[in-house]
Amino acid sequence: MREYGSTGQAADVLGKVLHEMKRDRERVHERVQVMKDNLRQPMSACDTSDKLLPKTARSPRRINFQQHLPSSSITLDSLNRHHTSLCIMSDVDRIPDNASTCSSSSIWDDHDGAIIDGDAKRPINEAFKSTLERFRHTSSSRSTVAPERVSIDTVTKANLKRPLPTKEDSPGTAHSVSSSPAKRQRTSTQYAPPSKYAHLAPLTDVLEPNLICVFVGFNPGIMTATSGHAYAHPSNMFWKLLHSSGCTDIRLRPEQDVDLPRLYSMGNTNIVARPSRHAAELSKAESAAGTPVLEEKIRAFRPEAVCIVGKGIWESIWRWRHQRAIRKDEFQYGWQKESERIGKTADWPGAAVFVATATSGLAANTKPHEKEAIWLPFGQWVKRRRQERAESRL
Repeated sequence: MREYGSTGQAADVLGKVLHEMKRDRERVHERVQVMKDNLRQPMSACDTSDKLLPKTARSPRRINFQQHLPSSSITLDSLNRHHTSLCIMSDVDRIPDNASTCSSSSIWDDHDGAIIDGDAKRPINEAFKSTLERFRHTSSSRSTVAPERVSIDTVTKANLKRPLPTKEDSPGTAHSVSSSPAKRQRTSTQYAPPSKYAHLAPLTDVLEPNLICVFVGFNPGIMTATSGHAYAHPSNMFWKLLHSSGCTDIRLRPEQDVDLPRLYSMGNTNIVARPSRHAAELSKAESAAGTPVLEEKIRAFRPEAVCIVGKGIWESIWRWRHQRAIRKDEFQYGWQKESERIGKTADWPGAAVFVATATSGLAANTKPHEKEAIWLPFGQWVKRRRQERAESRL
């Protein structure tokens, strides 16, 4: 590319080039307009002026007939008319020099430059004939293609349809397998086997006979098992809720969990003994198996009430007791029915059950003020029972 000494010189050259391009475009428009006017007039031969024709003959542009021709049946006359309009609407420079002497019924073939004379009916080029035959629509071609398309669509739709169950695969039979992925029994992807946290020791229960209440958690967390104290993680709201609800007059630290029976006549245990990072790493079978163990603990120590720290714990207890999942209309926070008491014996009615919210920082389904509102009735009851016990000793 030629280099110019300054930006001004380059701008001048660019301006000249743009000016020439504009003039060429105007000339082309003028030539096209003249050709259109001549075609509108009845004539036997083109009388286009020589000065409007190109100085040098150029080969006509090749046209993709598959792209430009209409989809209906094609005849030679319709092809000639369509081809003529395409030549006129294209560049004038593509018209050959001898166009002024051509007949009005003559058409220029873009493939090899030969003339197709409609009056003389001269034979068409063999290559062009084969090209034309490719796009000729006949009734036989329609009948051949249509059944193939129908068969493909039919096969595709048949493959997408779910097979109907037969009598052998009915839900009542033992060997039936549901085809729906949602109905298959799948193991939780978050489950962790006991060997993963085998290096962590189980948390020791804080229990004594005849306590006012016993708190039942799901299972110890990693920090709880490491420190050896209940609800030790900083994000856990257990000790804060004990104080705000009235269960304790001060906010205790996790290290003071062993003092709960002596100071406040309260205890702590879990439905599953082995530690894990969160409750989702436990299986439903483990949760259900922990329910009879909890029943035995309550029968042995006989507290007045049991506080279930989390909805999921109560669902596990319910599943073991009733052999089914709890329905939405059957669950409620707070005090449960008398029939749901835990640890019943022949001479003891069992401990009353209060279901509170989970206190873990991972349990974000309820807001902090909602948790405090749910815990408040239980804290007030514990505080009142502690005062009544103190007055009875006097």
